[in-house]
Formats: sequence, C-alpha cells, structure tokens
Amino acid sequence: MIEGLDCSSYSYIRVSGFNKKASDNIEESHSVDRVIDEEVSVGGSPLSFNSSNWILNSTQMNSPKEQCVKSVSSVFAREVISLYNLSCWSLLESKDHLYPIWVYCNGLDGDSTAFLSSYFRPLPSDISRVVIDGTLITVEGPFPFDYNFPSVAELLGKSLYKNHGQLKYFSQYALFESCVENSSDMEFQNLGSVDVLFQWGGEFGILAEPPPVASATLSVNIRAGDPRSAAHHLYVELITLQGIVDGLADGLVKWAVHDNARSLTEQVKQFLEDQKKIFCPDFEAHVGSSSDDDSVTLRDVLVRERLDLDFTEALWMIIRNCTSYRELTDNLQYVLVTIQEKELQPLVHKSNNSHLARIIRQLLHDELTHLPLLEGVTPVEFLADIGLEKLFRDYSAAFLGSDLLTGGHLHQFFDCGKSGTAAERFCRLEKLHLVLEIVTLLDQSLALPRLTLSSIARKALKYYERNEIKATDTFSVPVSMLSVASVLSENVPKLWKVSLSNESLLNDAEAAVMLTSDYPFPHTASKPSSTAVSSNVQLVEQRNLKSCEYFLTVVGRTQTLM
Repeated sequence: MIEGLDCSSYSYIRVSGFNKKASDNIEESHSVDRVIDEEVSVGGSPLSFNSSNWILNSTQMNSPKEQCVKSVSSVFAREVISLYNLSCWSLLESKDHLYPIWVYCNGLDGDSTAFLSSYFRPLPSDISRVVIDGTLITVEGPFPFDYNFPSVAELLGKSLYKNHGQLKYFSQYALFESCVENSSDMEFQNLGSVDVLFQWGGEFGILAEPPPVASATLSVNIRAGDPRSAAHHLYVELITLQGIVDGLADGLVKWAVHDNARSLTEQVKQFLEDQKKIFCPDFEAHVGSSSDDDSVTLRDVLVRERLDLDFTEALWMIIRNCTSYRELTDNLQYVLVTIQEKELQPLVHKSNNSHLARIIRQLLHDELTHLPLLEGVTPVEFLADIGLEKLFRDYSAAFLGSDLLTGGHLHQFFDCGKSGTAAERFCRLEKLHLVLEIVTLLDQSLALPRLTLSSIARKALKYYERNEIKATDTFSVPVSMLSVASVLSENVPKLWKVSLSNESLLNDAEAAVMLTSDYPFPHTASKPSSTAVSSNVQLVEQRNLKSCEYFLTVVGRTQTLM
C-alpha cells in the first residue's frame, strides 16, 4: 500500500479516507495522498508551531482532494504507521530522502487522537542506525476557563518534562475583533483584528498570565470601514468618491440618494452666498483655529476636519451628494457662470491642481473667454478630480500635522498622486486611508507612545508603496509590557501555548500543550459545544471570562533509536 511510494517531490505523506458524499464514483476506502507544501518545516509537519503562526488548523494541509477527506480510526492509523516504518527500511539503502507521514484520526478513541505521525530517518552521526520520530496529537474539550487543568508535567509526561531543555510560553490576546453587518445581503463583513502576542520563559502553570519580563508584540490586521474608527467619516467620503471614479471606467456612476429637504441647487446657491462673505473685514473672527491648543490629543490631530478648505474642496462636500448627471451638470454650470460674471472671486489653494481649480484661476485672470462644455464624462471627471484633491490634502494634514510621518515618507504617494488616471490616484488614497485607520484604531485602544504609532505607520506605508491591499496584510511591531497592561486585566487569552524542547532528543522537535477558544480540528468526529465554536457576528471588545471555553491540544513526541 505504501511500499514503492516515490516521496522525492513531496513534503509529507497524508493518509485519510474518502468521503462518499464528496465523490460518488469512489467507493469508501482508505487512501494515501502525497502532499506538496512549500511552507512546511524541515520536519515536514503540516502543523506550524513557530512563534508567528502556530495556530493548529487542519486547513493548512492543502490538497486537491481536501473536500474528499475524512478521518480514520486510531487503530487503522497505527497499522499504517507500522507499514510505513517497515517499508522505509528498503528506501534507506537507496539513500532516498524520506518524508514524514501524517494520518488523520477521528478522535473516537479514549485519547481523542486527532493525528498520528512518523518520521523515519538515519542518525546523522551514524548512518547505519535509524531514528524514528513519532508524534501523537490529541484534542479534548471544551473546558471552562476556571477548569482545574493538569500540570504541564502531567500533560507532557513527567520523564520528558524532567529532562527538558527549555520551556517556552506563548499567549495571544484579542485586543478587538471586528465584524459588521452588511445590510445589502445580511452577511457579516470581517474587518480584521488587533492581537497582542506575548512570549516568555520560566516555569508557570496552565493559562498563566505573561510576567512583566515577557516580550509583547502587536499583530495588526485592519481593513478599512470599521465604524468605531475615528477616521470613519473619511472612509464614508472615500466610498462616495469610489462610486464616482468607478463610473469613469464602466459608465455606471453611483449617485447619492436624495435625503435632504433642500435641493442640491439650493445648497449650492447658499454656499456661493457664504463664500462671498469671505471678503468681509470680520471674516477671520469666524475661522477659528486650533492646532496650538495643548488639550488637543493625537486622535484629534489625526481625524479632525480641516478648517482651511479652499473653494473646490468645500464645493466637493456639497456636490458629492448629487443624485443625477443632470443635477451635477446644472450646478457646475451655475458655479462657473457665477465666477465668470465676477459675482464671486473664490479662494483656491496654490497647490490645487484639479481641472476645476485651473479653470477658476483662468476665469479670475480673464485668460478664458469661453466656459468649457460640460458634456460627456467631463462633469464626472471634474467631480472625481476635486474629490481626489480634497482627500489627498486631508491625509497629508493628518499625517504631517500629527508628526507621525514626514514629507519624505509620503513623497511617493503625494507626488505620484498628482499624476496617473483617476483609478490609480484613488488606489493610492485607499492605501493612505488604511494606514490612517490602523493608527487611529490603535490610538483609540491602547496608550501607545507616538514613536510606536509612527513606526507602525512607516512600516505599513513602506509596504504599500510596492504592494496592493490584501485582506491578509498583517503588520507586527514590538511594544512595551506597560503599554499593553490593560489588555491582560480586561481580557483572557484566545490562544495559550507552552512548548518543550528536550536535550535528550536527537533533533529540534518540540512537545507542546495548547489551549484554543476555537475547535482546531474539524476533521475529527467530536461534537464541540456551540458556545465554544460559534462565529463572531458582532463587534467584540473583550472576551467574557465566565463564558470563555478552551479546547486542550497536546502534541506528544517520542523517539526510537534503532
């Protein structure tokens, strides 16, 4: 069954059964899959236990037949392991490189076995001898948070624990996890999460809190649109602009829905009347200011609305709510005629390079005798252009005004942002907004020093200079234990792990104990309680101590020298 397998091109061998429902043409039988996986460790395990990605998840074992897989009994698994070990003797003589075998188990035995594994290899110091590395992974639960768990020594085996070289602890706390309801299809959109990862050494009990000497790292995976973000008003503006920019490409502009008692034309006329008052002697008294106020927080600087909007930027705030092409065209025409007849001399920033700003300057200097024809896509281009210009200045003011970034950091986004198509410029805006949301959400949630926030902003911005936005984008940054102390007092871990490396072992294989709030192995036949594995369908600020439950996973290691 296994004898004669050519393993030279694969990282590990997987043994499981076929699922009749997934493949009607295949009789129920047991099979052996050779699985290609470039990301597995040298030991070949499809279960990753490194510090950055150690969550046990059977979906990491990618295979074309994944939907057909079902688990087998532990008795059959042990028979397969024995056959595999016997078959490997002949392959050793040919000096072929051997790979581990992993067998999916159904968890119905007394030990709740999820996986069995074996790795047959020659002893590096003496190729005439053989080492057989065995791995047994079991999972039990759920257990309540205050359950009296056995000690680490009892779970891993006292003989292994006694001779251990080093105990390494790892815990993961969810600072927040975001899901918001999508009103259009009643589904929930995942908006990412922020986790705090802790690592430390020593000897502690199960579910022990990280000590003050532990190292702490923020793992940030944020997607734009979180309604809790102080920058959400900019996101709403960005989405409006996206509907206009997309319309330039496909001809389907997403117009606003009229929900104001006053028509857009009335609002524009009132806006022009207000603009005329700018030239009144007492105008400065109404402007107000405020960046020098000592009470202004970093969050205020990041997301406050600018007071120095020029004419086209202020106009954008009104006509972005136009409900039709005709309404847009009529109001733009009215504005341009008013300026041409010298009824109004609007103020436009010198750096404003939008098409409408250039036309206004020409009208004010009598360099334009005829107004441009507002037909075809021209009005929509004008609208998109002033929206892009306004938002670029908003993000510039946020980052530079808060001293989180310098002009050098923003050079590629802002200098290049003045060129390219509307779609290309909008793409840069999306990246800037995502970085702003990351910083504002962290500032809202933790008392992080400005230097840490600046480091995160620089790292994210540098990444997006060369990469497009993906839902999996995650940024890590070290933080002090003091800055995340509140996380430990208000939350319980969603993941907790202790791993043990034994000095007597012949390689770097580790045994481990892990507790997870989510069930790690869907392929087993166990039926966990619904409360422990229910989906997160609302905003989650912290994990309730009383309701939190854990699944206990134990990874046991054995080695036989032959």
